[in-house]
Amino acid sequence: MVASVVSITLGDPVGGLIIIAMVLLSVLLNFFMEFQARHAVDAIRKEVATTAAVVRDGQEQELPVAALVPATSSS
Repeated sequence: MVASVVSITLGDPVGGLIIIAMVLLSVLLNFFMEFQARHAVDAIRKEVATTAAVVRDGQEQELPVAALVPATSSS
């Protein structure tokens, strides 16, 4: 943006406007790509198994991984 101000101040308004346009285009593209990446990560998280098959009370069940507690080893 400083380069565009310098360009406009030195009498090259077309060059300054081109620099401003390129910076704005870059910001918009980065925002769009970040937005898409976040949605892709969310979609992948939904696809990844977040449950585990466990045996409780003699029956196999599907439980959320967050609800599981690691077994302690008895030595």
